[in-house]
Amino acid sequence: MQRVLTFIVDAIDNSKSLVKRVKKIDGVADCSFDGKTLTCVLADGADKNHVLIEVNETCAALGGTLDVGETTDYDVESDGDEQDNDIEDGNSVEVFAENDDSDESEHAGEQKPKKGFFDDEEDYSDKDRAVFKRNKDKKEAYFKVGELVVAIILFVISVLIEGSATQFGFKSVLTVLAFAIGGYEIFYSAIGDIARKKFLSENLVITFCAVMGALLGYVTQTALLVIIYSIVKAIETYAVTVSLDKLDETFYTGSVDVKLSDGKVKCISDLAVGDEYVLNEYDVVPCDCVTKTDAVVDAYNVCGKVELFVKAGELLPAGCVVLSKSLTATVEKPNAESKITLEKKAFEERLNQIKKPQKTISIFGAAWLAVGLLLIFIPPFFTKDGYLIGLREWGARGVAVLSATMIFYTSSLVAKTIVGAMINARSKKIDFKAKQDLLSLGSANCLTFNASLLIENGEMKEDVYGCMNELLNSGVKNVRTLFDVQPSDGVKAKLSFKQKALKNERNLSVGEFVTLSGGGNVDIINGELSFVPLAYKIARRAVKGRRAIVALKSIESVAVLVGALVVPFAAFNPIFMAAIGAGLSVISAIVVLLSA
Repeated sequence: MQRVLTFIVDAIDNSKSLVKRVKKIDGVADCSFDGKTLTCVLADGADKNHVLIEVNETCAALGGTLDVGETTDYDVESDGDEQDNDIEDGNSVEVFAENDDSDESEHAGEQKPKKGFFDDEEDYSDKDRAVFKRNKDKKEAYFKVGELVVAIILFVISVLIEGSATQFGFKSVLTVLAFAIGGYEIFYSAIGDIARKKFLSENLVITFCAVMGALLGYVTQTALLVIIYSIVKAIETYAVTVSLDKLDETFYTGSVDVKLSDGKVKCISDLAVGDEYVLNEYDVVPCDCVTKTDAVVDAYNVCGKVELFVKAGELLPAGCVVLSKSLTATVEKPNAESKITLEKKAFEERLNQIKKPQKTISIFGAAWLAVGLLLIFIPPFFTKDGYLIGLREWGARGVAVLSATMIFYTSSLVAKTIVGAMINARSKKIDFKAKQDLLSLGSANCLTFNASLLIENGEMKEDVYGCMNELLNSGVKNVRTLFDVQPSDGVKAKLSFKQKALKNERNLSVGEFVTLSGGGNVDIINGELSFVPLAYKIARRAVKGRRAIVALKSIESVAVLVGALVVPFAAFNPIFMAAIGAGLSVISAIVVLLSA
């Protein structure tokens, strides 16, 4: 007897590469792929769950999607005999098929409306939204990288060609192509910002600088500025996408249509109180429900427990993953009212508060923009060589000054860094209640632990020293113990740690500020002491990132202003200085990405 796993695979172009990679997976004895169905023969003693996860990751790496539908068990004779539908313990074959024939015939008349040419693929009735979106975002990122690489290559070639970019020829064509390919998304976003009346948007400022620089005849300098800012925006966009995907997966309640006990199929959002549905292995529980059968579930996204046994009649929250062969349950609350859905809404409201722009920054930014515009058009009136010649010099200076207004978007980058860190932490079962809580923990240099968190059954927990050492290696200077309980003298001596003299001590309590059982400013949801150093690392990285962004943006703005107003125009074009300053923004964008 052999165990076989079959999967429905979509969007795989290189079938040979798929088969070659899958055969290398530990536990796979052999496999074949007919263009749609991937069949894996498992080796003796192979871990089915491990193979499933590895196959899913392999398909995702090749740009495909793995559809896991209903499960049917059957046996396969190792000598090639006919398959038998009887189930024998230890020799069953799991087949993950999209739908059986009876289900297809039952719903043959239910045809979905055809999508238009410009419609996005957002039908998740038979495809997992999380996997689909992750693959889609990855493809878009690769495509954007390709665009920028092409723009950079065209720009470099245009610079190496002799001649002027302002006169029609091969050099000017390449420069304009680099300009257009590198910046079209920024220009498109600027048009959208105008329609939404966001006249102080970063995209609109850069677009104005690009258009003005090109009209003044500085095509090469402006193309470089636009390409660098396109790189900045691409990194920022990818960082935000990573965070949003992680947020969706953290509070995920499934997307594939659910089959009811009576054979009908319902969209998750249409499930109502009292509906009885049947879930298969690896399905996500879509609603808070009451189980009708015993089951084992993965409740990590809900309460931090990787494996949880649920008895019939118990309440099971949405977001759990079924690990048993099947689970029958009755809807207690619809998806929109489920606990995890409400938690997601509350968490998103907290994030939205961080993202709100500050009015004072908008006012100063508007004033700076006004100064930049005046610098372009007013000083040329007082030049000896005439207005048009003066406009070329002061126009370039004004464009550089306008680009320096990027310092007023520092708060936006900082907000993205904080939001990315909070989402990253929440995905790891660490909940920061507010922005200030994250900054406070990341700035702390001393942590005081309640002794009750470090002692179990009268003895010190095994992971205490590991936790303390990791904190000390991560930037904490002192760790202390507050004896809220009285242990034995031996345990008390073990928990009395050496202290360093600190001039500016910033102390926080693990037990009140940071909690392992809820109610604190920073909550370790799964209650594990070992997650305290992880929470500190995430917070500290965000604090360092915040400081780095402020410093880089300040240096960028000062350098551009000096180049625009002090350096002689004949010696160095101010727009080149603006492009160099934009290079520092690339580092700021990378900081945002690291926080996610």
